Amino acid sequence: MYHMPENYKRFDFWGGDNTKVYYPPHLQFNLTYPNFEGTTYELAEVLRHSSTYGRYPSVDIGRKYAVNQIVVHEARPLTMKELDTTKTYKESAAYKTAQAEAFSSRRTNWKDVDEFNQFELSCISPKSNPGAIHCKGVTLKGESLQFDCLNGLWVAVEMGRCRVERNSVEEGYFAYYEYAMDLLPYWENIDAGIFAKLNSWERK
Repeated sequence: MYHMPENYKRFDFWGGDNTKVYYPPHLQFNLTYPNFEGTTYELAEVLRHSSTYGRYPSVDIGRKYAVNQIVVHEARPLTMKELDTTKTYKESAAYKTAQAEAFSSRRTNWKDVDEFNQFELSCISPKSNPGAIHCKGVTLKGESLQFDCLNGLWVAVEMGRCRVERNSVEEGYFAYYEYAMDLLPYWENIDAGIFAKLNSWERK
């Protein structure tokens, strides 16, 4: 079971920060970068006065807050069977081949590709749409990772977003999360911060 402060799970307009118990199979929560806090009372007040719950009153206000948001759509502990299967697969030649093919398929489909290295990542992007990016890198705990970033709506604001979905043998969790493309330089810290929160909430 997990003891998660309520302001991570949903917006609490009344100032409460009670820790509630949540059980697997999956958890959903919001974080803010760089402190990995839950929804602040300031942000909750902004949304409380918004005409439509969950949307920002203006684009300027939206960008001010949305740019720091991390949304974990699903996180859950891996079973022992999943851990064993994932570990065996990631050590196999088939995994290395799949990783290479995932990267090269973007290169093939996008045709006119721009390749670049930034933020400890190797990335490709179609020159016709630099807002579409596919990157690969190695996490702080040494796990290979690939993910996509795209221009578009992010938390009711025209802002690019990055999406990560992965099984982590080192952390023992599956996680699917998104964040604003503005936070791409901090991808390593975001990945580590999400798992650190999960570990801090878990009551083993």
